[in-house]
Amino acid sequence: MQGVGDPQDGVGDLEADPERAAALCITAQTRLLAAVELLDDGDVRRASRLPGWSVGHLLTHLARNADAHARRLTGALRGEDVGKYPGGTAQRELDIEAGAGRSARELIEDLAQSQQRLEQLFTECSAAGWPGGQLMGGSHYPATGCPSHRLRKVVVHHVDLGIGYEPADWPTEYLAWELPGLLASVPDRLRSREDRAAVLAWLAGRGPSPTGVVLRPW
Repeated sequence: MQGVGDPQDGVGDLEADPERAAALCITAQTRLLAAVELLDDGDVRRASRLPGWSVGHLLTHLARNADAHARRLTGALRGEDVGKYPGGTAQRELDIEAGAGRSARELIEDLAQSQQRLEQLFTECSAAGWPGGQLMGGSHYPATGCPSHRLRKVVVHHVDLGIGYEPADWPTEYLAWELPGLLASVPDRLRSREDRAAVLAWLAGRGPSPTGVVLRPW
């Protein structure tokens, strides 16, 4: 059984192809920024699709996540193994709360600057041959996986913003990379034997599309 994010037979393995993942990520970031530039102060105060988070929370998270990947890639260029957040999860949560209440213009400018810096680092890492393939930074993927994992963050949270971008808009190559891993995670995320049987029957063509099945968080 393959792990989460491991594509079948290497097909669409964006984590192993930082050059292609970076190109897709830049396109996704450009589309995200173009969409959020239309938001006003009222828009960023409303609830996002993530429980407990406003649009402002999500925009702050996206900016700090770009900074976090930039930190790992900067370390890789220096041959240093560094994590995404110096203060760990606690710092991540504090930074999001501290930034969520800013004006729309401040949130958008912050995101734009963070994304621009990350894209510059993509260029530098590409020129350097994408160093850091063995630098894990306390994570489950190497520094060379940062472009693919940033791509995931951007396209998924773009949907969560609730501003017109939907899963049907996800890039084809992202689907090819993500779907096999998520499908492989389903057995461990099903909550009961009955749910496992219903899903298996559907996949085997021996039952209808299951309803009422609840998965544990991804």
